[in-house]
Formats: sequence, structure tokens, C-alpha cells
Amino acid sequence: MRGFLVLLIIFGSLPYCLTQPWIGVLVFSWISYMNPHRYAWGFVRGFPVALIVALTTLVGMLMTRDKNSLPKDSCVVLMILLLMLFTFTTFFAINQNLAWRHLNEVLKIFLMIFVSIILINDGKKLRYLLLVMSLSLGLIGIKGGVWAILSGGSQRVYGPEGTFVGDNNDLALALNMTLPLLLYLSKDEPSRWLKLFLKVSFVMCIVAILFTYSRGGFLALALVALLLLIKAKYKSLAVITVSMGILIGLWLVPGKWSDRMNTIQTYEEDNSVMGRINAWKTA
Repeated sequence: MRGFLVLLIIFGSLPYCLTQPWIGVLVFSWISYMNPHRYAWGFVRGFPVALIVALTTLVGMLMTRDKNSLPKDSCVVLMILLLMLFTFTTFFAINQNLAWRHLNEVLKIFLMIFVSIILINDGKKLRYLLLVMSLSLGLIGIKGGVWAILSGGSQRVYGPEGTFVGDNNDLALALNMTLPLLLYLSKDEPSRWLKLFLKVSFVMCIVAILFTYSRGGFLALALVALLLLIKAKYKSLAVITVSMGILIGLWLVPGKWSDRMNTIQTYEEDNSVMGRINAWKTA
């Protein structure tokens, strides 16, 4: 039933993706960030819904007049140069099979980034895109936060299986990147209910990040919190709120969470951490 509902929504959106392809960018972003089909069962889990929406959107982009040309902006030029660098270095990769597979994924991502730049051509559309991106990951954060609370923090929070945010470290990174979007979108949101939902998502994403048990995610959260505090309008209130949250969090977290975070101090003894550091040095 859940899979049928997901397919119904996606296929129902295809006419809009074709006639108003900027909506296709929103649908594609929803599928890419939230991966709703991965929460269903049966054949829909592996159904190429993102590909279908992307192809429909591309056809719509060729037909519509509501678009801009790709701007000759320094950021766009740098992205193109980066993509050329990725392609060039792939020819000399040690693991050719894996490298070409990853390049294929990156090419698809860059293609839809450029499509988004062409079709999201005013402030209203940009706001809708940011809302779709932040709420898609925010819903995953809410789900993870609720799971963490119900399990007493004893279980790790993961993203949808088989996606870019399936791993606990990847999910923590994505949610950390979403926090500023959720916070700042809530400040200008005219709808009272959506404003409340954005704020709830913000809080629950913090809970979810903590209980991914990702040490990198925890350090990133500390940095994001510091930057948000610096930017806060009412700094004293923000400091008090964060301090209370930390005290409550320290009281609620289980011992095994504290034990894992304490290993940050002895990272040289951790094979997982040292493996990443060696990868960074090699890169």
C-alpha cells in the first residue's frame, strides 16, 4: 500500500514535471534527499523513480520558455572545471570499476544541479526548493529523533538503506548541513504551522545527529552550534537555550554513547579513524 501511494504521487506529478519543469526539480529533489520509495516494500524500492522524473524534467526543460541560460558565473565555471578534473583523474584510478561507477553517479548529480540552476530562476522557486530539501532531510531527522528517544538512545540512528545518507556518518553530515536551512527558513515562514514544523525538525535533527553515534557528526554539530550562536540575534537567550539543552542531553544519554565520544581523545588507537586520516593524506 505504501509503495503504491509513493508511485501514485510520483507518476501523478509527471504531467507537471513536463509542463512546468521547475516542479520536476522539486520532485527530483524530494526523491533524492528523502528517498520515499526506500520506506516502502516490494519492487518499488528499486524502481528508477528518480530517473523517470529526471528524464521528464529534461524533456520539459527543452520545451519550456520559463528558463534561464546557464550563467557565466565563477561558481558555475569552477563546477565545470571540477567535473573535468573528476573525469580526468578517473582514467588513472587504481580501482577502475569502482571509480567509473562513482563518476557516473557524480555526472548525474552535476547534470541535475545545472538543470536546477537553469529552471529555478526566481526567489519564489528558490524558496520552494530550499523547503523541499530541508524538509526532506528534516523528516528523516524527526524519524531518527523519535526512534532515539523511544529506544532510550541505546540504538544508532541510520538513514534509509541503500542511499547516500544510509550510513550513520553520512546521515549525521547531511543533518548538520540541514540545520541552518531549517532555522533560517523558519524565521521568515508566514505559515504558523509550517514555521512550527521547521522548528520541531531543527530540534529533532539535533537529537538524531547525537544518536547516530557518529563522532565526526558530534564534532560537526558542535561547530554548527557555535556558528549559529555567533549569528544569533539574541545571543544571551541562545546561549541559555543551548546550555540547558546540553545539560538535559548529558543527563539523558546512555553510558555507551559517552564511552564512544570519549574515544575522540584517543583517536590514534582507533583503526577506523586512522584509516580515514590516511585516506585524506593519500588524497
